[in-house]
Amino acid sequence: MQMLSGNEDFPTLLFNTIKKNKVISIIGLSKNVSKTTTLNHIINILRDKQTFGVTSIGRDGEPYDTITQLPKPKIIVEKGTIFATAEDSLNNSDIKTELLKTTEFTTPLGIINIYKALTKGYVELAGPSMNY
Repeated sequence: MQMLSGNEDFPTLLFNTIKKNKVISIIGLSKNVSKTTTLNHIINILRDKQTFGVTSIGRDGEPYDTITQLPKPKIIVEKGTIFATAEDSLNNSDIKTELLKTTEFTTPLGIINIYKALTKGYVELAGPSMNY
């Protein structure tokens, strides 16, 4: 685990960590523990620094939790962000996109495809819940 030095702020540490490792994961041990809020914070920090991609191994960014019916935070992506999501979830999003690649991964929300955001806006992410 990398620790902050006295001369390094969190945005710099985050940027350098991602640059070095290429992939980061946001993991929570239960529902509603701020995983999406953390993702939005990271997107906000990195938005002017580099192009990046986001996905989910479940469903994130939906308006309401399907189990608790509590409101959920939206995922706002910048123009140029690459993301993978299911077809039905894309229909719930409010951004213009370019289809980059189709996949053979299927979910109850449709086939997962990879897109590029052509505008800034809200995106609902849905990915496979198992390893293919």
